[in-house]
Amino acid sequence: MGRDVRAREAACGTCSRRGFVRAVATMGATVGVGSALAPLLAACGGDGGGSTGIDPNALPAGVVRDGGTLRVTLAAVPALGAVGGALAVPAARVLVTRPAADDWRAFDATCPHAGSTVTNVEGQRLVCPAHSSAFDLTGRVVRGPAESGLRALPVRVDRTSGTLTVTLG
Repeated sequence: MGRDVRAREAACGTCSRRGFVRAVATMGATVGVGSALAPLLAACGGDGGGSTGIDPNALPAGVVRDGGTLRVTLAAVPALGAVGGALAVPAARVLVTRPAADDWRAFDATCPHAGSTVTNVEGQRLVCPAHSSAFDLTGRVVRGPAESGLRALPVRVDRTSGTLTVTLG
């Protein structure tokens, strides 16, 4: 393994935001920041939050954005078919959860700690990839550094059509 690759891996570590910034600052001291960014992004996966390979601008199957609303066809979204399920929709900055049988909720996915988008669903936890704040399916903070919960969005369930509508905003 070449010296440059080892240096990038050592500087980047697990590709945390802090490791990335530290590596850019270190490399920027000896070379131009522009030339430092390309190899670092290649070594770290690019986003500092652990690249998933999922297009953050794409809407999941069964989800349609219509002006100021997000419409979810429940039968098309298996994650919401059972109690304890959750769906992240990063393109709309929305999280939809099902904490109880007849209880669907939606939240603005903006983390109250630093404004990053909460995108990770880990079991029955919603986790911010930036600093690992975690929220339960009711939006309450269960692990900091966030000090407050997620902001709730209005939800309407139409059992006849099997759709859930979230009012954005």
